[in-house]
Amino acid sequence: MRQVCVNERLQVVVAEVPDPTVSPGYALVQNAYSLISSGTELGTAQRQRSAGRRRVDLVRRFYGSVQREGLATTLARVKKRLQQPNTALRGRGYSCAGIVIQVGDGIEDLRKGDLVACGGADAAHAELVSVPRNLIARVPPGVTSRDACFTTLGAIAMQGVRRAQVSFGETVVVTGMGLVGQLVSQLLRVAGCRVIAIDLLDERLKLAKELGATHTLNSLSEDPVETAYRIAGDHGVDAVILCAATASSVPVNQAFAMCRERGRVVIVGDVGMGLERTHFYEKELDLLISRSYGPGRYDAEYEELGLDYPVGYVRWTENRNMEEFLRLVASGQVKVAPLVSKEYVIHEAAQAYADLTEKPRQTLAAVLKYSDQPHASTAAPSVHLPSRAQDTKTGALRVAAIGAGSFARANHLPNLQRFPDCQLVAVANATATTARQVASQFGAKYCTTDYREVLADPDVDAVVVATPHDLHAPIAIAAAAAGKHVFVEKPMAMTEAEGQEVCKAVADAGVLLAVGFNRRFAPLIVRLKDLLNSNPFPKTIT
Repeated sequence: MRQVCVNERLQVVVAEVPDPTVSPGYALVQNAYSLISSGTELGTAQRQRSAGRRRVDLVRRFYGSVQREGLATTLARVKKRLQQPNTALRGRGYSCAGIVIQVGDGIEDLRKGDLVACGGADAAHAELVSVPRNLIARVPPGVTSRDACFTTLGAIAMQGVRRAQVSFGETVVVTGMGLVGQLVSQLLRVAGCRVIAIDLLDERLKLAKELGATHTLNSLSEDPVETAYRIAGDHGVDAVILCAATASSVPVNQAFAMCRERGRVVIVGDVGMGLERTHFYEKELDLLISRSYGPGRYDAEYEELGLDYPVGYVRWTENRNMEEFLRLVASGQVKVAPLVSKEYVIHEAAQAYADLTEKPRQTLAAVLKYSDQPHASTAAPSVHLPSRAQDTKTGALRVAAIGAGSFARANHLPNLQRFPDCQLVAVANATATTARQVASQFGAKYCTTDYREVLADPDVDAVVVATPHDLHAPIAIAAAAAGKHVFVEKPMAMTEAEGQEVCKAVADAGVLLAVGFNRRFAPLIVRLKDLLNSNPFPKTIT
């Protein structure tokens, strides 16, 4: 499948990566549309560019390598790295909509063919996405997939409004009329508030007015605090919701100045936090942070394991916020179509990001469209790569890596490259972009997100299992049953019974099993064992 990624040089590319697999509690969705967030995604890219320029850690690693191995060896390694193809890939996107084509075990309320909206890091700009149930909302009748792809941004806006605890008749300022600010303004209008929209661009203020903002003001030509008092009265506004993206602390301190006593200031955007105490203290204001889509965000048990919060205790979770936003779109109370500046097809993704960056006045939101054709079978979700190491070595041990985390990339895979009688055939990893990147970097023939494809491959003699710990034993047993020799990272198993099952499986299959107790062979450990064994007397060790 195709997925929009950012490579090591921070360029937007459309890469061919393996189809995702479906884990229990997840659903596989064929995307129809995804939304490019002009705020979050571009802000992340800018921070990454800044970090890339600073990269103090690389300087430290360079000097450390010089001290350990000498300047000539270090420079040779750097030169080799610079000559390698650019393979680093990071997926983009977190708001999409499409059709369910496969439902994982444990999900009973979704069916194949359902139109759904998806959120979170798994809801990427890709033809296929595998998303956990609590980050999926069924789209009601009358809402198109193009409109539904706004759902994640809508949930972010809704959570900001909920944090402000607004009530009917209040006057609320929204600073920053980007994508989220436009949605916040509409939600406040639905909640019965008077909305004062503030921005630097007249084009965005005009749109906000058309979508229901009561008042608009350009902070370059008007004093926001003075104007807010003129509109709200001598007591000031009831609340301010900050949706701007700026390193400046001016917006938050202006918010303090324009609020009434015991008013609320909610930070949704990424603004400076150099807080001035005077108004904050004298008015006894509440300063609140709105964390993404709602309760449940960043909680692995909620998002990944599907454990919901009881509605009697947490009325509005991130999933319920997503559902409510879709209901408001279906009723026509919130309009998202006017926010779309342009529609692109997936292969035009680089141009879409360029337009958002270079033409902020003309481009507020961009959507990516995917093929209307049903996706092909995902039975073999692999991608075969043109590789500098594809020529089969005569008599070589053909190895596949299952799991491509940091330890495998730093140790196991480089070690395999050093052995002339080993050849890396495949890389299997749950994250498609990582599988593609690592396979390209280390010269594998193909990559996949389904380790079972590797085990069924007759061209694989042995596997290196470097997955999360709870998968070590099941994969080792399956590999042995498939006739593959196994190197498995420690621990071999999570329980003694599992360990016995692994031993039985390799004995029955007649394959070799090695466990990566890596410290066993460390020089200091070897020396320590020699010292302990040389002294027969009792020992006390601190």
